[in-house]
Amino acid sequence: MSVREQDVEILIAQIRNIILNKPITDVKKTENAQLIDLQDAISYLANCLSEGNEFLKNLSEGNLNVATPSRHNFLASSLKELHAGLRHITWQAGQVANGDYKQKVSFLGEFSTSFNKMAAQLEERENALKKQTDALTHSMNLLVAVMDGLHDFVLVTEKDTQAILYTNQAAQERFYDINTGLHICGTPNCEMFDCLFSEKHIEQEDAFEYTCPKNNKTWSTKTFAIQWSGKMAYVHFISDITGAKEQKNQLEYMAFKDELTGLYNRRYGIRKLSEMIAAKKKFAVCLIDLDQLKLVNDKLGHTLGDEYITTVTSEMTRLCGEKCNLFRVGGDEFVALLDGGTEQEMRAYATELERSIAAIHRSYTMAISCGILGIEENTTLTTEQVMACVDEKMYAIKNKKKQRRAAAYSVNA
Repeated sequence: MSVREQDVEILIAQIRNIILNKPITDVKKTENAQLIDLQDAISYLANCLSEGNEFLKNLSEGNLNVATPSRHNFLASSLKELHAGLRHITWQAGQVANGDYKQKVSFLGEFSTSFNKMAAQLEERENALKKQTDALTHSMNLLVAVMDGLHDFVLVTEKDTQAILYTNQAAQERFYDINTGLHICGTPNCEMFDCLFSEKHIEQEDAFEYTCPKNNKTWSTKTFAIQWSGKMAYVHFISDITGAKEQKNQLEYMAFKDELTGLYNRRYGIRKLSEMIAAKKKFAVCLIDLDQLKLVNDKLGHTLGDEYITTVTSEMTRLCGEKCNLFRVGGDEFVALLDGGTEQEMRAYATELERSIAAIHRSYTMAISCGILGIEENTTLTTEQVMACVDEKMYAIKNKKKQRRAAAYSVNA
C-alpha cells in the first residue's frame, strides 16, 4: 500500500507540535496501516516530552512537592534524579540551619563546592561565637563574684521594665532585700530608688547624690548602661559617703572657718566678695576694726583679748540680718557684706552695733571703727580696690578717734 501525502502531512504536523510543545491529542489519526505504529511512537514521545516539560517547569519554580513523571517516561529519568537531589539538598540545608555543619554535597559541581564551603564557614563562626559566649559567661561570673565582694551596693535593672535583675551580697544584707522587696529601713518605697528607676536614657553613665531623710545618710550613685544576659540594662553602684561628706565638711570648716569666732575666715570672705563683684550685684561692704585690741592683749592678757573679740562677734551676729555675711579677715578686723543693701543701710547696722557694744560693761573699753562703701550694680571696681577703699575709710575714722583722745589728754594734762 502506498503512503498517501495526507498521511505524511499528519505525521509532520505531529512532529511540528512536539517541537512547538503543543498538545497533539487533536491531531488526526492516519489511516495508513504502515504508519500507525510510527504515529503511536510519535504520540508516546510527545506525551513523555510534555510530562517532562511540566515537571521541569515546576523544578525551575522551586516546587519540589510536585508528582514525578510516570515510571514509563524513560526520558525523565535524569529529571527524577535531579528532583531527588534537590529534595536531599533542601533537607541538608535545613540540617545546616539547625547546626549540623557536617552535611556535604558531592554531585552538583561548583554548587557543591560553594555549599560545602558555606557549611564549613558557618561551623567556624558558630565555634567562634561559642568561644566568645563562654568567655562572656566567664567574665560575667567573674564580675558577679567581684561585685558580691564589694562593700558598695550594686543593683542591675532592666532598661525597659526597670525590673531588678541582680543585687550583690552587700545590697541584699544592708540595703535592699530582693526577696521581700523591702529596703533596710523596712519601707517598700524609697525616693532614691524612684530616681534610679525613673525612665531615662543613659548613653554611658550618670551620677547623683542623695541624702535620706529617714536616717540622714548620704549616698552617691553612679549608673552605667550595659548588656546583661542579653538584655539592655543599667548597673547602679551605690556608696555610703556620709562619713566622707562629714570629713569634707570638717575640712571645709578648717579651711574656711575661724576657730575662735566660728565666722568664715579671710580666704572665704575675699572669695565671697569677688563672687558678688563678678555677678554685677548691688551690695554694701563694711570693714570693722576693734579699737585698742592690742592694748587689751598687752595689758590684760590674751584671754580677755579673746573675750573682747567673741563679745563683739556675738553682737555682730545678733544684729546681722539674713542677707548679711560676716567674715573675720584679721586679728582685729571683720568684714560685713550686705547683699542688695545700700551704704545707708550698712551705716544703720554699724551705728546699732556701736551702740550695742558701748552698752556692754567690761573691765576694758570696747569700741569699733568702721569703713563703709556702697557698691552699685555692674561696678568696675576690683576686689582689691574695694578692700583698699573701705580700709582707707576705716583708718580715717580711727585716726580721728586718736586725734580726739590726744586732744582730750592735752586738756586734762
